[in-house]
Amino acid sequence: MKTKNYRIGLLILVLIMLSIISGYSQNCTSNKIAITLKNIKTPNNKTIEFDVYVNNTGLTNLSLAAIQGAVIHDVRMIASDATTTFSVVTQPTATSNFPELNSLGTTYAATTKQMRWSNNPVALSSGKTVSLPRGKNLLFARFRCTSSLPMDISFASSLKLQLDVKPRYTNTLATVYCNENTNSINLKPSNTSSSEISDEFSIKAIPNPFSDEFTLNLTTIYAGDVQVKVYNMLGKLIEEKIISFDPTSTIRLGSNFQSGIYNVLITQNENTQSFKIIKR
Repeated sequence: MKTKNYRIGLLILVLIMLSIISGYSQNCTSNKIAITLKNIKTPNNKTIEFDVYVNNTGLTNLSLAAIQGAVIHDVRMIASDATTTFSVVTQPTATSNFPELNSLGTTYAATTKQMRWSNNPVALSSGKTVSLPRGKNLLFARFRCTSSLPMDISFASSLKLQLDVKPRYTNTLATVYCNENTNSINLKPSNTSSSEISDEFSIKAIPNPFSDEFTLNLTTIYAGDVQVKVYNMLGKLIEEKIISFDPTSTIRLGSNFQSGIYNVLITQNENTQSFKIIKR
């Protein structure tokens, strides 16, 4: 009789646990996170900066406990013998959108070409989680990657978040609590876009490739002189100009270049963009 009662009691306990787990699952089935890269800039040919944004795109209430992530770059962007550092320019602080999260740790992984960051998750009971309002894109942090040798910054637009789980690779995950559940979950970004370069400052080279010279078409909402630097594929500066920008002016370059591939770096105030040009 005792054995029978024990089995009945155990069955009831299991059913209660399954009910609780099922309730958590039902409450959290519609959560989604979007993590994006925005505002990629190159202050100089040895530095790249970018922002990471987070957005609750689902239907459930989310409390953010941590974000680990990595941005991967093209193998050609940074020389293999360069000394490379990855750091935080703006991270979760009292003046940011994420005032209570733990400080970010950063590292650069040369073997996987990854810029990595992480922070230790905070507990729901600590009161330090951050409520993510649905549909609002929030700046999580701004990062900076610096190389001891000139980068091929024409590959800046190819930066992307590492989403896949691979050996030796760090993938991007958000640790969240949904609907105030005390058990956290790791949520893979379900909707990401990357490599967004601000359309407030953009340049095109026409034609490209070119035979004699090319024209720079600059679109900007900013005032101030424009600095133009041209580097060959060895990273040597071959031409530099400071131009008083006028929307009606024409910037022509390349007549004295030899045939080959060049990196052009355009800077106006704090805004920088780069691209490749080819002379036949």
